[in-house]
Amino acid sequence: MADDLFEGGPEARDAALEKVSGNNKTWMRDALRMMRTLPAGELGTAEDIGRRLRWQGLPHPSDPGAWGALTMQAIQKRIIVNTGKRRQMKGRKAHARSTAVYRKA
Repeated sequence: MADDLFEGGPEARDAALEKVSGNNKTWMRDALRMMRTLPAGELGTAEDIGRRLRWQGLPHPSDPGAWGALTMQAIQKRIIVNTGKRRQMKGRKAHARSTAVYRKA
């Protein structure tokens, strides 16, 4: 029998990201369009990218989980590429956890 505490994480993550993407279709479309306009080669965490998009006028999504879904879609669409480096997050709610650094393709 599977132990839900230690198994099934990737599947649960993918299902949640798909759901939140579906509930924020217009926001996701607009956010991806804006991400494509960022300068090639620019480095930053998903948090940095989100801050930049907000500064450029992107509203908050209806669900905060949409930011993670945006990052996953941007990776899948090759808008951003994981550099293999990590950096501490800056937001108070992130508790300075380590996160990936991406490069705009």
